Amino acid sequence: MIKGKEYIGVGCWGIVTNKKNQILLIKKKVNDYWERPGGNVEVGETLEECIVREVEEEVGIKSKVVDFVTFDQVFFGFDKKHWVAFCYHLKYVSGESRNMEPEKHERVKWFSFTDLPKNISIHTQNTINEYLSKIN
Repeated sequence: MIKGKEYIGVGCWGIVTNKKNQILLIKKKVNDYWERPGGNVEVGETLEECIVREVEEEVGIKSKVVDFVTFDQVFFGFDKKHWVAFCYHLKYVSGESRNMEPEKHERVKWFSFTDLPKNISIHTQNTINEYLSKIN
């Protein structure tokens, strides 16, 4: 069976912030958009465990879940996939951010919330807006 196609996939995304109140984003190769780190929930894994693991796998840093931000449903029309994804706010704990999956990602970068790149995916932008509305 194919996740997201033959059954609904479950994933997690992270709004990862540091002490400078910057957000960590990943530029995807496949669509040239900046996105939040995240990925698939594995069997037996909590949502919080998933996003901490995914952040470390994708960008090489340790992080800690602070709070739940929102959820999203994602439909990929070209291959008829359906995902439900949960977004968490995480705080940077340690390590140097770097691209751990160069086959998938072009680069990893910290951004100020007031100077975000223009080519952010709509789902990432919506999640950032939801996060900012909760902290302001």
